[in-house]
Amino acid sequence: MTDPTQVARLVDVAVATVGGVADVYVAAPAIAQVVEAGRRDVLAHVTPFPQAIRVAIGVHESADVRAVTRAAAAAVRAVLPDDWSDARLTVQVRRIERD
Repeated sequence: MTDPTQVARLVDVAVATVGGVADVYVAAPAIAQVVEAGRRDVLAHVTPFPQAIRVAIGVHESADVRAVTRAAAAAVRAVLPDDWSDARLTVQVRRIERD
């Protein structure tokens, strides 16, 4: 199985290149992991058992949030190794309001 850290790095690069993504955040699935998230060198949260991937993105308020979310999910799926192709994928979206 491909190392989860390597998968997370691939996902980070894929999400960062999606048009409409204003920011990429550390994805922390639980309050207890927020502390751990500050020490991580990758932004995506990847768990091997069960295979799951969580990414957190910021989308500017003027962008089509659904389209950007779909594009981010497609970009992640495109870079996943074959042994991760069936992983559950969650894309968390934060709407960014700017003056």
